[in-house]
Amino acid sequence: MTDDEINIILAKWAGWKRCDFTGANNDEEWWHKDGCPSWFRNTPRYTTSLNAVAQIEAKLTEEQWQEYRRVMFNAFFDGKTLDLRGLISATAAQKCQAIVRALGLDGEGAE
Repeated sequence: MTDDEINIILAKWAGWKRCDFTGANNDEEWWHKDGCPSWFRNTPRYTTSLNAVAQIEAKLTEEQWQEYRRVMFNAFFDGKTLDLRGLISATAAQKCQAIVRALGLDGEGAE
């Protein structure tokens, strides 16, 4: 799954909606269900921003957090050794991949 696909999947999960038209530069335009100013904007780049990942993490339920922690732990555990440094310093992309798996959204295509 590409970073763009992951960003779209997480944006949709977080409440972003794709508009039916593209912007002046042929960029896709999005809006958020919680409201935003009267103009449209692009979704957060979750896979490159730990701040954007924190916004997603804040929306997880306790059950989703438990699954997210399990997926992250397994990503840095080889059966014998836990790469604690890797776990603590996981990139935004690594966290996003784990969140998508934890939410069961890894089979979704980015339309």
